[in-house]
Amino acid sequence: MKSNLPLKVKIEAFFHLTNNVSYLLMLLLSVLMYPSMVARINIGWFQMLVTDVPFLLVATMGISFFYTCSQREAYRDWKSRLVYMPMLMSLGIGLSVNNSKAVLEALFNHDSEFKRTPKFKIESKKDKWANKQYRGNMNFLPAIELLLGLYFTFNIYFAYINRAYISIPFLMIFQVGFLYVAFLSLFQGIRGYISYRISKYFNSGEEDIVTT
Repeated sequence: MKSNLPLKVKIEAFFHLTNNVSYLLMLLLSVLMYPSMVARINIGWFQMLVTDVPFLLVATMGISFFYTCSQREAYRDWKSRLVYMPMLMSLGIGLSVNNSKAVLEALFNHDSEFKRTPKFKIESKKDKWANKQYRGNMNFLPAIELLLGLYFTFNIYFAYINRAYISIPFLMIFQVGFLYVAFLSLFQGIRGYISYRISKYFNSGEEDIVTT
């Protein structure tokens, strides 16, 4: 903002560099989902349509339109790929815990690397990734993701017994996203740790496992 760049460049850069703050808002939305459902359980269908539907459209239509345009530009069969849109949104929600941690670290000037992407130590044309297993560091993030997945499982049950059926597909996007990322993180971490211990036990000397 203090640079001599044109105002339009500053505005574009501001939104580009701060867009990941939305992951913090996604976590806040997730935590407030149950209190919101309880508060609205006694209102009528008309009030729910007036209050909920506009917010739901604003939250989903923008990102859906963005990815629809990207698929249309990249693939001729883009229409057939739209079936993956719910899972794409679900995966983005599931990554909100990990990305929120990164946002907080950036806000508090904490230097850290992005450890979500597998690192296979490819340094030359002879190096191959196929025989290497990715092992990320085990931390508390999968536990939080798992708890949020179970939290939304309860929310789905709460919506079902209170006949709020219209909310269930929306809640399932959150549930699937958090559970998928949590179990994948745990599976990769445990498998990588076991492989690492086996490799160390036999002292093969081969760098088949690359840690971050």
